[in-house]
Amino acid sequence: MSLDRADEIVRKAEATFKELAPKVGQDQELALQFWAKLIANSKAVVSLASVQYGSPAAVVHRVSIEHFAYMYGLASGVITAEGAEQQFKYDIHKNAKGLDSAQRRDDKAGREVLTPENRKQLAEFLSDAENQVSDPGISVYNILGRLDLDFVYNIYRLYSVNASHANVFSCQWEPNEAEVMVLLDNVKDLLEIASAMWAEKVGSEQPA
Repeated sequence: MSLDRADEIVRKAEATFKELAPKVGQDQELALQFWAKLIANSKAVVSLASVQYGSPAAVVHRVSIEHFAYMYGLASGVITAEGAEQQFKYDIHKNAKGLDSAQRRDDKAGREVLTPENRKQLAEFLSDAENQVSDPGISVYNILGRLDLDFVYNIYRLYSVNASHANVFSCQWEPNEAEVMVLLDNVKDLLEIASAMWAEKVGSEQPA
C-alpha cells in the first residue's frame, strides 16, 4: 500500500472518530482513549515511514497493537475498566519495587540514582496498602486470543522480535520497501477493524 493511501486511511479514521466518539456512552471512555491513541500512533507510523524510518515506525506500530487490544477488549467486555486499571496499578507497583531494590544495590556500590525527595516518594508509595494489588493477568496475548484475533498477536510477536528491546535483530533490522508496505497494510487493517467495531457498537446502541 502506498504512503498516500495510508495517509488517506489515517485521515478517514480521524474523521470516523470525530463522528462516532460523541455517540459512545461514558462507560466506554477508557476504550475511546485507546482508540484515539491507536489513531495518533498510526499517524506517527505513516510519518516515520514517509522519511524512511521504517524500524522506528515498526516500534510505534507495536505499541499501536497494544492500544488496539485494550480498546477492543474494553469495548467488547472481554476486560473491564476496573481490571485494566488494576493491571496498570500492579505493573506500576512491580516496577516501583524493582526500582527500590535496584537503588539498595546502588547504595552499596556508592551510586546515588534517586534524589532524597525521590526516595521519600518511592517509600511512601510502596508503604501505601492501596497500591498493593494482585495481578489480574491481563495481557495483549490473552485479550486478542479471546477475541479470535490471534493473527494480530502474530504481527505483534513479529515486531517484538524485530523492533522491540535490545537484541541482535532489533539492532540490525531495517525493513525493506516490501516490509514497510506490509507494515502500512497492518496499520490499515487495525484502523479499519477499529472503525467497523465502533460503527457497529454505536448502531446497536441507537434506539430502534
